[in-house]
Amino acid sequence: MIRFIDHLLIGVMILIAVVAVIPTALEWRWSASEQEVRDQFRFEDYLEVYSVTIEDAVEGEPIHMQVLRDLRRDFSGFYRVTIRSFASNAVVCSTDRVNGSYLARGVSGEPTKLPDPLTLAWWAHGGGCTEILKQGLPPGSYAVETCHGIYNVAGYARPQERCWRPMATFQVIARQS
Repeated sequence: MIRFIDHLLIGVMILIAVVAVIPTALEWRWSASEQEVRDQFRFEDYLEVYSVTIEDAVEGEPIHMQVLRDLRRDFSGFYRVTIRSFASNAVVCSTDRVNGSYLARGVSGEPTKLPDPLTLAWWAHGGGCTEILKQGLPPGSYAVETCHGIYNVAGYARPQERCWRPMATFQVIARQS
């Protein structure tokens, strides 16, 4: 009888060890897979923004800009634009995440293009910037940070995000009466 209890206790201890080890092993393998995806993922395979240039503008007039980018593959993603006061670094407005589908080519097969002329109001549409830009920024110096994100890269659960450097800077000049 004692031998039976000894074997039963050993069996229970083995069962507890297996139940404790298997989830840890599975979690380690899942983490290793995440790391593999991150290591193989290259943001540049989807989108590359080479430059964002914003022209100085007169108060009350549209703020024009140029963006040199290469949209290489279709993806589901988001953008986030933050406009800051250059002097204080205080946030003037932010779009937060604005979701969208990015298409490398249009229906005709031609590469998709940004609007011409491209304005900051179009670029930073959504979230807290829409109304502020519609009203117009007051005179001052500003910096604009642009970030893009890609969802579900190769099944990876977390979006991959990149903020493009350097930030674009520009001035709004007071209108002369």
